[in-house]
Amino acid sequence: SVLYEYDSQGVKTAATRKNLISPLDRRLYTTTTDSLIELLQFYDQGTWVDLYKAQYYLDVNGSVMERVQSIYNQSNATWDVEDAYLYTRTYNAQNHLIEYIVQDDVPNSNPLTYVNSSRYVYAYYPNGITLQNYVQQSWDGANWVPVQRFEFDINGAGEVYQWFIKDWDAQSATFVNSQKITDVVYDDWNGDVNTSKVASYQLHNWNLANSVYELNERTTISYGIGDGYVALFELYDGVNWTNSRKVSFVFDQDGNQTLNEFLEWIPADSDWRIIEQDTFLYDVDGKRLQMLDIYWDDLLLEVRNNWR
Repeated sequence: SVLYEYDSQGVKTAATRKNLISPLDRRLYTTTTDSLIELLQFYDQGTWVDLYKAQYYLDVNGSVMERVQSIYNQSNATWDVEDAYLYTRTYNAQNHLIEYIVQDDVPNSNPLTYVNSSRYVYAYYPNGITLQNYVQQSWDGANWVPVQRFEFDINGAGEVYQWFIKDWDAQSATFVNSQKITDVVYDDWNGDVNTSKVASYQLHNWNLANSVYELNERTTISYGIGDGYVALFELYDGVNWTNSRKVSFVFDQDGNQTLNEFLEWIPADSDWRIIEQDTFLYDVDGKRLQMLDIYWDDLLLEVRNNWR
């Protein structure tokens, strides 16, 4: 079981995992206006021992600008950095990203030194909100090299109704077709394709041999309370649509998440099978009391408890 602790403001400060006899491990959370620190400790014969630490530092928009993950070195009582990332964001006048750079740490650098890893460059339609295209690039040690490009088309109402995904081909030094999303329908369009609620769309894959797009999958999304939704994925065989996967995120009236569920369609059974499911219980104050994770075991061919 997991015991959660909260401060007077209802902010989670600890989560302790126990068996029937004693504690196993715990996570301690320290939150400020511009940082979040998560400390993992394990229980050893009556003593809590440091194991792992994750530090997140936030910018004025609340986005993570630096993340440092460290392992505790018991031999010399120091923290050794395992991974660290630096995130740099540049915004336009409408507070939408125009550039996003990710940098990785140089191994064993002290103090921490970062090198380029990936970059995303965004271009917008005249309103400064609706994406026109963006390009993903990777760092080769000296230059930014294109990786992938997304191109968004809008209709007369200004809504993005389709977009194209293209991969960089180094041999021809150009972007080549990969996939396209079409027939986009919105439950709620707010001008931003990243935050608008999409009700349905269809996915096409590029057939290189025949130089045509082939319809492959469609997705239908229904929305529930708060951030809840159910997404149904169906595959197309050229004639018929068949169920493939279903993803559910359910929240209660207070905004607490009560269910995460991933299902897979089994044609032989004409039914859905749980791949993984998380359920959450809360007290009357909305504080989480329990989380239960179950999954499908391919070896035993049954749903089994994973942890609680």
